[in-house]
Amino acid sequence: MCSTMETREDFAWRWRVQGGSRQSFRKTATLMRKVSDAWALVRCYWSEPSLENREAIRKVLNPNGIRREYGNRHCTQSAGKQDLYFIPPGAEAFRRDNPNATVQFLDSGHFALETHVEEIALAMREFLAKLPLKPASR
Repeated sequence: MCSTMETREDFAWRWRVQGGSRQSFRKTATLMRKVSDAWALVRCYWSEPSLENREAIRKVLNPNGIRREYGNRHCTQSAGKQDLYFIPPGAEAFRRDNPNATVQFLDSGHFALETHVEEIALAMREFLAKLPLKPASR
């Protein structure tokens, strides 16, 4: 199993304390991607595509699991207008289903961070500035 994923509040706190540099964001985002428990079930299925592992994923990928994960939390999303994987109607539905979500559409494809890092960083800074400065308790 992977180690525990830090909370959004922890990430926000670290981002603000480190000054929100592009390097610190990429380093933290890469680390989170590697250690995230959220992907543990999927990684197990990728390495061993058994019926048991598929059923384990299905237990959490249902309407209640999705609501629990995303709920009506305050969040921001930057989406590429030409993204073929996370298409704009999906981002619009996310914004519609979560009145606390903001969605920023950029003139890009799937890898918006590669071409619009400044715009995305600014949106993240504005979003994170609204969060409490202290890390979440463990």
